[in-house]
Amino acid sequence: MQPTTMLISAILITLLNGSLGWCHGVMGTVNEINAYCITAMYDDGEPMSYAKIEIMAPETTIPFQSGHTDRNGSFVINTDIHGTWHVVVSDGMGHQLTLDFPVESDKAAPLTSSREAPQAPQKAIISTLPNKTNRHLEIICGLSLIFGLWGILFGWKARRCKIRG
Repeated sequence: MQPTTMLISAILITLLNGSLGWCHGVMGTVNEINAYCITAMYDDGEPMSYAKIEIMAPETTIPFQSGHTDRNGSFVINTDIHGTWHVVVSDGMGHQLTLDFPVESDKAAPLTSSREAPQAPQKAIISTLPNKTNRHLEIICGLSLIFGLWGILFGWKARRCKIRG
């Protein structure tokens, strides 16, 4: 076998096999929980869409959570410490909203080994993998495709050599 053919075959096997056999999927759940929804609006009622938000837990100096509001100006947080929480929402154009809200004992309770978290009903499962996908079957299909394509290529090449010689 010629070096160029070996190089091309190695590259193709790496590209085709790597994308089929070594990738992974992700899964997630959407649960209904007892949480706080922070909504930021301008004085005319327009939501502060995609504004930067920073949330500070009671008696801390580093942010508990930071991010951006959604297009409706909302941000949801699941608190875990009792006390008064501090929120700063800024749109980057000079508008800033500062809120303080108390967290009561029924909304936040740190988890300990003696108490387990209540299970919330599961709303939806979001996955990038197709339903009922078997990883081994995907690998076998990928290898079959590779060997099938190489069989066609070498069969065509052998036919050309037979016609010439």
